[in-house]
Amino acid sequence: MEFQPVELPNHISPAEWGRTPASIQRLVEDLLATAPRAAQSILALQAQIQREKALNRVVQAIRNSLDLDTIFATATAETAQLMAPFDCYVSQYVAEAGLWCTVAEYRHNADLPPTLGYEIPDADNPFSAQLRRLQTVRLDDTDGVADAVNQTVVETVPGEAWLLTPMVVDGQLWGSFSLVANERPFTWATDHIELAQAVAHQLEVAIQQAHLYRQVQLELEERRRVEAALEESQARLQAVAANLPGAIFRYCLRPDGSDGVLYMSPSCTRLWEVEAEAVVADATLLWQVVHPDDLPAMQASVMASAQTLTPWNFTWRITTPSGVEKWLEAKGQPVREADDTTIWDTLILDVTDRRHAQVALQTSESRFQSLADNVPGVLYGYRLRPDGSDQFTYISSGFREVYGLAPDDALTDSSIVWRVVYPEDVAPLQQSIEVSYRTLATWRVEYRVIIPSGQTKWLQGIARPAAQTNGDVIWDGLIIDISDRKQAEAALRESEARYRLLAENSNDMVCLHDLLGHCLYVSPSCTALLGYHYDEIRDQELGDFVHPDDRDRLQTEMGMAAEDGKAESVTYRLRHRQGHYRWFETLIRSITDGAGQVVQLQTTSRDVTERLLAQRQLEHDALHDGLTGLANRHQLMDRLALALGRAQANLRYQFAVLFLDLDRFKVINDSLGHQAGDQMLVAIAAKLQATLRGADLAARLGGDEFVVFIDGVEGADGVEEAEGVDPNQAEIGPAAVAAAERIFAALVAPFTVAERQVYTTASIGIVVGHRGYTQAEHLLRDADIAMYRAKGNGKARYEIFTAQMHTQAMARLHLENDLRRAINGGEMVLHYQPIVTLATGAIAGFEVLTRWQHPSRGLVSPDEFIPLAEELGLISCLDSWTLGAACQQLVTWQQQFSHLGPLTMAVNLSAQDLRQPGLLADIDQVLATTGLAGAHLTLEITESMLIDDIEATIALLSQIKARGVRISIDDFGTGYSSLSYLHRLPVDYLKVDRSFVAQAPAGQPNHPIVATIMALGSQLGLDTVAEGVETPQQLEHLRSLGYTLGQGYLFSRPLPPDQITDLLTRQPPLSKTRF
Repeated sequence: MEFQPVELPNHISPAEWGRTPASIQRLVEDLLATAPRAAQSILALQAQIQREKALNRVVQAIRNSLDLDTIFATATAETAQLMAPFDCYVSQYVAEAGLWCTVAEYRHNADLPPTLGYEIPDADNPFSAQLRRLQTVRLDDTDGVADAVNQTVVETVPGEAWLLTPMVVDGQLWGSFSLVANERPFTWATDHIELAQAVAHQLEVAIQQAHLYRQVQLELEERRRVEAALEESQARLQAVAANLPGAIFRYCLRPDGSDGVLYMSPSCTRLWEVEAEAVVADATLLWQVVHPDDLPAMQASVMASAQTLTPWNFTWRITTPSGVEKWLEAKGQPVREADDTTIWDTLILDVTDRRHAQVALQTSESRFQSLADNVPGVLYGYRLRPDGSDQFTYISSGFREVYGLAPDDALTDSSIVWRVVYPEDVAPLQQSIEVSYRTLATWRVEYRVIIPSGQTKWLQGIARPAAQTNGDVIWDGLIIDISDRKQAEAALRESEARYRLLAENSNDMVCLHDLLGHCLYVSPSCTALLGYHYDEIRDQELGDFVHPDDRDRLQTEMGMAAEDGKAESVTYRLRHRQGHYRWFETLIRSITDGAGQVVQLQTTSRDVTERLLAQRQLEHDALHDGLTGLANRHQLMDRLALALGRAQANLRYQFAVLFLDLDRFKVINDSLGHQAGDQMLVAIAAKLQATLRGADLAARLGGDEFVVFIDGVEGADGVEEAEGVDPNQAEIGPAAVAAAERIFAALVAPFTVAERQVYTTASIGIVVGHRGYTQAEHLLRDADIAMYRAKGNGKARYEIFTAQMHTQAMARLHLENDLRRAINGGEMVLHYQPIVTLATGAIAGFEVLTRWQHPSRGLVSPDEFIPLAEELGLISCLDSWTLGAACQQLVTWQQQFSHLGPLTMAVNLSAQDLRQPGLLADIDQVLATTGLAGAHLTLEITESMLIDDIEATIALLSQIKARGVRISIDDFGTGYSSLSYLHRLPVDYLKVDRSFVAQAPAGQPNHPIVATIMALGSQLGLDTVAEGVETPQQLEHLRSLGYTLGQGYLFSRPLPPDQITDLLTRQPPLSKTRF
């Protein structure tokens, strides 16, 4: 039976005693019995020997392997066996990850779960802090563990006491060697600690040796790789020497300055376009092709390499015999021979393409830099290393605008960028970078910064990571300022919140539909909009309430919304409960499930009935005359443009335009009032509309002007193409003329306006549209010309436009322009026709007549330009000038021919002159300026000028008469004089019209009229003047009737001033009868 001492020495464990040989145990027993202390010492020595042997086994086991996993497994197993029942662990400290990881273990209880790979946090771990200070951690009772980290470890790794010994490799904490005791109570002895430290030291040596072995292995592998590469390189070099795109040659420079080529590879020809043998024979051939700008530097570089024996590296240009410019690059190693000759073994390559690529690269980099400087944001490169250090590799100039920092400062110290990151965003930003670092996924994040100015900005970064062989990760990316977008998004969210609030309280009808169109939900507003209770619509098909004409269109729109998921807007009609339809504008939105599939449709409908009605009214008003309801100018022009396009495409197609102007409408409008005039226009519009065919169109342009478009007038084929044929003279068919005749017939009946019966007629101009017309304005212009021709030809008729009418209209236009220029340009001249005493033939005065001396046409007849001047409102300006010039001329003659007595001057006034408010002032100014007495001036007016406001005319003429000026009624007998007011007029003369004077002799139809006028003048106390006396017979007859004054071609034609001066020179002295 095995002896078991009552008390074993402190250094001997029960396990050690059990392994002690029986002879030793008996010896110990005897010693304990005889000398207890000596026996204890012997036992302690025996235990020490056993431990040393076990430790040696551990050391040998460690040193028998260079594989760390094997070393750790052996060390833990041997140590655990040596120090049974302790469990052993090896943990590695991973500083960059901030944790301890179990890499080896030996546990006596095999039923316990393994802890290999178990990780213990470094942070908030007091035992870890001791180990990092390279202090041994001794814990006799794990119940005393107070920190949360190690409490978790106690629960995971059962044990009653811990001994943690730090392991240091190359001056850095590598990990720990740990012993765990499973008995209680327990106290770690000094020899336990020393043994653990000894094992830890051996493990440190083993780790270092394993590292060294690994390094040696790597170096050996690298050496073998280099040797293999060298062999491969030599083989490639031999192949390259034959196929090299450059040349290999040996060049020598002798002490006397002479040089030569000792060897040149065959590729010399391809490089220099010179045979290798020729270069060997004459080395100057190589120098001759060097570019002149590069030659001095090349020679200097060769001399420098020869003097210092440094490698010769040079790049230069050559120009080959064929004129090709190349870039060459040389790399050669000089060797000094015994005779001081320097020899280079040199490789020369054609780097032309590379130089071009470099230039292109520089250009590209310049463009990139320009692009980077103009990109609205920051282009950057960022490097993160495995140890957690980081660095910016590139930052564009936009960094200053975005971050408010200098790019160079961030390149020098990346932490300044982190310091401006919004505090709450630092951790998420770092985490996003770490995730991208681990997964190499694209980095995309939004974060805030507070730049030095104090402004807070939202930034968005996006970058693509690229892993480097050394473990670094480099991101190339872009950072942009999205502050504005963020503000907009915030505003949008606020707007959406407001919208939701409004939508929940909106009067619009909101419905939810399945994909078949059934109403799953309808808002209560349907009652106010359609009269239905929402229960009456729910579960019904929407199409049951839609107008039949809109049903297919709505179904199509809802189908499109269901297919593509886009919001669609559609307008359609829904039936009201009372049976009528209301217009609704509906926005259709799709509702999708989590997979993005459309599962329902939501509609928001608004009643737009009133808006559509108003819109249609506006559309109608835009194309129709507001008074008559006829088409307006805009609609007419569109219709004419369509007709012109059709005429261009169809040679046979023609159409007609009727331009209609009411005759005497102004009289009706002025006499009955504008309201009555409007009533009449409405009535005429109705009659016009009644005369049209279905395809025709009636339009009002304004005032009393109407246009009728006649569609489909049959014309002659290609009439506009026929040479010498006016298209408007072609056979226009019955339609256009028939339309005009229908209009005339409709206007025959009187109109009842303002309780009066009113008659009116119309003048119509007709133009036939054809391919010759290209603009609608030209059609209206020509129809207007034809209408005015109808008015000029007597009114109440139609005229068909001809090319001659346009020519005449253009001539009139030119004449108008010439007349305006002539009045202000000195082209008007005055002629004077003498008024003579019939008894003696002596000159009593003159009638001034205005003539137009046109620069190209010569003298223009007054009958041509006077009516035009009246129409253009220029007559008063012309008459004012005539009055002043004629009076000045009369004063000149009176002074020059005073012996002839007081001559007089007759000047014609127009109706417009009488309406001029400044007429009296003009007369006063002329008399004052010229010094002419009023009695020597006679102003002539016509009878027709007297019928408009006779009382005002009498008052005006009386004021003129008060100035001594005489007044004559010109062309008497041809107008509308009334004897009831003739005696009231303050006139002095009656001037008999030439048409009556021509019939003065007996036997003419109207010869008694001259005698009657003479008698009338005598009864009223007025002098009479005969106009247009051309024959002696007329003169004798007038004398016999008592006429004392006359004028006409019998005495003199109208003459210019110089001829009148000659005539007065021949005039006999003073005549008694004066005009």
